[in-house]
Amino acid sequence: MNVLNDLAGGNGLYVPIPSRTLGEARAVPNMRCNVSGVKSIHSVLHSHRSGVKRRWVWMIVCLVFVITTSAALSPYVRRKRWARMSLAHLRQEAVRRPHDPEIHLLLGWRLRRAGDKTAAFEEIFKAYDMRRLEPAYMAAMAAANMDANDDTSAAELLQSASARAPNSPEVLAQQAHLQLKHGRFADALRTARRAVKFGQHLPEAWQALGRACAVEKRTDESFRAFNRALQLAPDDVETLTDYGEALARYGRFKQAKTMLRRALRIAPRSPRPLRILGAQLATRARTPKERQEAAALLQRAIDAAPRGTDQRYHLGMLRLREGRITDAMEQFKTCLELDPGYGEAHEGLGRAYMLLGRRKEAAKHFAAFQRFTDYRREASHLELRLRRTPHDLDLLLRMARLHERYGALRWAVVYYRRALDVRPDEKMGRHVAALEKAVSSGQ
Repeated sequence: MNVLNDLAGGNGLYVPIPSRTLGEARAVPNMRCNVSGVKSIHSVLHSHRSGVKRRWVWMIVCLVFVITTSAALSPYVRRKRWARMSLAHLRQEAVRRPHDPEIHLLLGWRLRRAGDKTAAFEEIFKAYDMRRLEPAYMAAMAAANMDANDDTSAAELLQSASARAPNSPEVLAQQAHLQLKHGRFADALRTARRAVKFGQHLPEAWQALGRACAVEKRTDESFRAFNRALQLAPDDVETLTDYGEALARYGRFKQAKTMLRRALRIAPRSPRPLRILGAQLATRARTPKERQEAAALLQRAIDAAPRGTDQRYHLGMLRLREGRITDAMEQFKTCLELDPGYGEAHEGLGRAYMLLGRRKEAAKHFAAFQRFTDYRREASHLELRLRRTPHDLDLLLRMARLHERYGALRWAVVYYRRALDVRPDEKMGRHVAALEKAVSSGQ
């Protein structure tokens, strides 16, 4: 007992005393056993057993967390993997996953940025057909409709998508593009800024802002927006072409040529960069080699888009400067057949007839060109007033009737539609429907 007492005394030593020995120690009055020390021993043993249980609980919790997180991140990881794929591999993946709308939408955007708008329309429509009520898919379908010149369907889709998601950057970006197409430049600038605000990583939003700023002569802001769009989508043919056109408009031809050639390396048959680069080279051509290069680009643009008028006009002017008057007249006449309101073609024909000594025919075409110049001057004046008061019904109707009077039916429809948005009118609606039918049938 004394030995036990010495061992269990107040010397800070703790010994493993069984429970019955602990009871005996409590029963001996002279025994100074450190009872708290013995209790500490039991608490350590208990904490060890509970620690094992806690480790098992944490392992289960971590396993559940990993499974849940993996399920949540798998679409994101899949999209990142698709984004790194080449276009050919992405096509193969879309074939393997025919019922996945996300991959068809991504493939549609990639094809559109690569300049293949026909194939892009098909893929975007597949994705939209599976998710008709999601704003991002509606915005993509609206973009595809605008590429197909079906602006009415695009406007309806965007209106419906905007009601569902008023701050969707995809929807706002396409609204800005549609407003730019219809000449609503101030509205387009405001909408594009909202798109950038809500979609900092969306290249279409920055592209829309660049276009809107270029039209409004905000050159520095425009170039910054285009550069940001190209950081996000370096191979976007439309952005490269828009940037090149803006640079050429403000006298930076060397940079413009670089951007347009980049676009043509990606999409060699895209008519718009072919036309813009060909027109710029034709204007600045001084040597036969330069004129030959410009003519080849413009002819490629005509082959890619036979119903385009601008490329034919620029090729005609180039042939006129080369002295090939018959070829030039053929291009100008084709322009007027495709678009009777294309006034610049009258000037070209007037100059060609003057060179041939046929003054009567030349005077007739110069008079037509003068009427076109008056029309364009009046339209520019009304457009400036509409920028200040975009919902003025009287100005909208004057602009629509001006375009209709001079044969620009597509623009007449645009301004009549804007007037109908301000004040619906059944009679005007029937008239606009007739004009739309005439435009679609090519009359």
